[in-house]
Amino acid sequence: MIRSTFAGFTTAQLAMAASQRAIDVTGQNIANTNTEGFTRQRLDIASLNLRNGSFYNSSNRTRVGYGVEMTGVSQLRDPFLDAQYRSQIYKLGTTDAHAAGLEKLKVPFDETATSGARDAFLQLSNALQTLSKDDGYTKENDTVVRSRMQILVNLFREKATTLADIRKDTQDSFEATDVKDLNEMLSNIANLNTTIKNSQVLGNPALELMDQRNTLLDELASYLPIEVKYWSQNVGEGVTVQVLDVNFKDTEGKLHSLISDGRCGQFRTDISRGPDGKGPVTLTLTDADGETVEVTDTIGGGTLKGSLDFMNKSGDFDFPPTDFKGIGYYEKVLDSLVETFANAFNEANKSVKVDENGKPVVKMEADGITPVKKQVKNKDGYLEFTETANPNNKVYEKGGKYYTKAGDVYTEIAVANPATDLTPVTEERQTQNEDGYLEFTNTAGDTIYQDIKGKYYTKAGDVYTEITVADPDTELTATMEPVYEYEYDDHPLFEEIVPGKGLTADNIKVAVGWMNGEYGITNSNNVVNDKIGSSANENILNMIDMLSKNFDFNVDNGVTGDVTFYNGSFFSCFANIESTLAIDISSLTVTLDNQITVLNQTSNSRDSISGVQLDEEGMNLLHYNQSYSAAARLMTTLDEMLDKLINGTGVVGR
Repeated sequence: MIRSTFAGFTTAQLAMAASQRAIDVTGQNIANTNTEGFTRQRLDIASLNLRNGSFYNSSNRTRVGYGVEMTGVSQLRDPFLDAQYRSQIYKLGTTDAHAAGLEKLKVPFDETATSGARDAFLQLSNALQTLSKDDGYTKENDTVVRSRMQILVNLFREKATTLADIRKDTQDSFEATDVKDLNEMLSNIANLNTTIKNSQVLGNPALELMDQRNTLLDELASYLPIEVKYWSQNVGEGVTVQVLDVNFKDTEGKLHSLISDGRCGQFRTDISRGPDGKGPVTLTLTDADGETVEVTDTIGGGTLKGSLDFMNKSGDFDFPPTDFKGIGYYEKVLDSLVETFANAFNEANKSVKVDENGKPVVKMEADGITPVKKQVKNKDGYLEFTETANPNNKVYEKGGKYYTKAGDVYTEIAVANPATDLTPVTEERQTQNEDGYLEFTNTAGDTIYQDIKGKYYTKAGDVYTEITVADPDTELTATMEPVYEYEYDDHPLFEEIVPGKGLTADNIKVAVGWMNGEYGITNSNNVVNDKIGSSANENILNMIDMLSKNFDFNVDNGVTGDVTFYNGSFFSCFANIESTLAIDISSLTVTLDNQITVLNQTSNSRDSISGVQLDEEGMNLLHYNQSYSAAARLMTTLDEMLDKLINGTGVVGR
């Protein structure tokens, strides 16, 4: 086949058109350098050759193509880097939601720069110290203690109110913002799928719409783990378009269709606030195929998981224990601190009941005859028993559970029948007469008295005569008397605002009886010779000691019972809550910084391919300009050749 004379002009014309279009694409890239989500575009070209093979082809025929063909404009994207970026951003979304939630808790618990609960405990201790030195027990000093208690109660309630507001705000934001935005995002991506497909059917690549979709996909990936799948769909004779599907993969490995072509799923949240507003938040997905499933506990990461963790998880207090201390943890530890504090002081302020003669009322056993002796309680708060069958073996009881002890370690044991297998260890104390002298019996059977300075006396009538005792350890035997359990009147310092709800941070008040002056701080329950010491203050000293004493702070996990989260004083317990929050925030901040660094590295790698580089685009302008000039020169050359052929050949003798 003879090549057309004007075929070269077609080649030059196509080359000029391709260079012109390439410059247009480069200009589009430069114009959108600062456009968020824009993906660098390129002109797709292919070599053009319209000739078929021939049976009559010979070796001396040289075939040349007809130039260049523009096949379309495409985007420069790396699907692997897109997938890597989205797998990183959902991890970042989890940590960011965790950190944002805990940052809110700094308002009620961070007292590094403000006076709060810790300062109130110190002021209470000072007020009790003043009251303990008040021999006349004036009402003014009792009022000061009550005011310090009221300040502490107000602080507890204020912190509980703040926590309730944080929980409600988080729940409302999750429902009205996070879930709503997520559903709109799914709907927008599905609509873009339809628009892009329709544009491609009409021959428009819809690259700008793809940029919008990719931006939404990146944002969607921050909410939960997604898998993006592209596939070709045949829409007519020889016409195919690219279709995108998005799936959510849960922690059990099951795929849920979020977007399939033009269809999309929808999320729905249910907030079971309950009477105290602390109910769990659940999340349900109706996927693109119409299947409905609860996904609250099966989201592996993302903003949704982080927010749900903050609202639903309580760390060690969940059953089984979970990996994150959300707002529930801090609500429960604050309630535990308040309950332990209130119960301890209510118990300490009980006063021995007296009869009409002012004599303490001894507590009787069930038969109403035998007085009940006081059972020994060790320094750790455990009641002591001996085994009935082997009195040398000690057993300890606390909270209805029985233990043996080796050193400082208590080991729980089973006791088949405590009533018969164990014998309570009761206390005895040395007899003290009405004058405050301790009583002894010497080897002759005479009664000997000892004063507070350690001197010894005999007594005749009301007269004490000092004597010398050479060896008290061998010559004297202390006269001991049993210690009985007495009946007590409840004089609570704290009461529930709503009866039956329990003493919690938001349900505690100073007792009405104390506020009305019906009773005050019980100064003494020390019974001597059937009388209660009127000027003694050992009970106030006991309250002072309680502020520095170690308590077990427990939270019921609802299944296996109490979980001890701290052992220490009330002051140090609150400080421990503060430090726990600070450590959690610090740990999340470090993790967040690391994840941001990794995400930025992935983003930079992706931008190196998909982002517009002005230096590179400038080089492209020079390159395509030169290409255009060369194609124009080709056309000029061909024109000169034809002019020579037409006008300069075949005329003899000219």
